[in-house]
Amino acid sequence: MAAFVCFWFSLALGFAIGLESALVTVPSVALVQEIVPEGLRGKTFGLIGALFGIASLAAMLAAGGLTDAIGARSVLALLGLALFVTGAIGAAMKGHLSSVLQ
Repeated sequence: MAAFVCFWFSLALGFAIGLESALVTVPSVALVQEIVPEGLRGKTFGLIGALFGIASLAAMLAAGGLTDAIGARSVLALLGLALFVTGAIGAAMKGHLSSVLQ
């Protein structure tokens, strides 16, 4: 029974993470399209994709090591804290970024 509950929780968590990812990706892509000149967009998106891939690999390796060291619940708690902190920083910088991008 515990594995069944864990499966549905994991499925719901994966859905929530995917939804959050879409909510970040769409405005990010729109912003890059507005800022980057048309002739440089392909290179820019290629660089962003490469950096995202490298960061994803590094995050998976770090999460694997941390999970072995401190456990999955602690890693998820740290991830939640990191997301909260980066969200707070982003909210605090919103006015500054708006003035820089205009």
